[in-house]
Amino acid sequence: MKSCGGQRLQSVSLTRLSPLPGDRQFMWVDAENKFLTQRPNESRQGNGGQGLPAMSTIRAGYEDDGSTLRLEATGLEPLVVSASSPSASSRRECTLFSGQAKVVDVDEVSGSTGEWFARFCGLAGACLVRSDATSLAEDWRASRVAFQSKAFEGEEAAPRQVPLDDGGTILIASQASLDELNQRLAGKSLPAVTMSRFRPNFVIGGLSAHEEDEWLQVQLGEVRFRVERPCTRCSTVLVDQDTGTSDETNWLSTVLARYRLSKPDGAYGGFDLQGTKFGVYCTPLNAGLVRETDEVVVLQVKPAK
Repeated sequence: MKSCGGQRLQSVSLTRLSPLPGDRQFMWVDAENKFLTQRPNESRQGNGGQGLPAMSTIRAGYEDDGSTLRLEATGLEPLVVSASSPSASSRRECTLFSGQAKVVDVDEVSGSTGEWFARFCGLAGACLVRSDATSLAEDWRASRVAFQSKAFEGEEAAPRQVPLDDGGTILIASQASLDELNQRLAGKSLPAVTMSRFRPNFVIGGLSAHEEDEWLQVQLGEVRFRVERPCTRCSTVLVDQDTGTSDETNWLSTVLARYRLSKPDGAYGGFDLQGTKFGVYCTPLNAGLVRETDEVVVLQVKPAK
């Protein structure tokens, strides 16, 4: 569920060239078919461009059999929706950052998704949509930024699931990188932040700070990953994921950007962007299982300068 709370897994089976199963397959859109996000001050979305930080407190997770998605929020009855693809007749296009994503309306199992969302945050007219296999096969690039359209030339027909994201498939970050940030925040008399601010899929221990910046290929458990580029960070990191409130101090600009703002790195084949970077986007090159306790094996690093 895009921009909502995540679900912790002890293990996950990955598919070649695809994200985590079910990751960001669902998304909220407003009455104008614009995506909704927790990002503060997002001018390219609805709701007056203010963003909805409280979305982080919606707890989203698949039931054990994977047939339904359950959304929970304080003070509301859970919203349960089918995880299967709805009828193609409900397909629409919605604005997702600077592009258009093909999605389908979700058939509600209990109640109205729009009414549930309105009770949650007061925004009327929203509804829940999802990607489906047909729309992805027809136009998987429509919901992605430009660098991904050429990331795997010649692989356009390869089976894949494409999440409703704005820049990457699987995000890996190191605990040491967060520890360094918190040391710098303490030096500015600012409170520490948790890794949930950065919303990674995998958190790696035992590294030096930002060691992941040097990787080109890495193996987690049975899966080999290609590093696509570093992740340029937006104001979502200013949202406390537990409380759904945004920080008053913009430490993204005043602290993190002071030592993590960089220009594009040519080692990523022209896919890197300028920005404040934390963590790396990766794509699995084979199918396999990754467990919480698996070791990390670095297979290839960037050439020495």
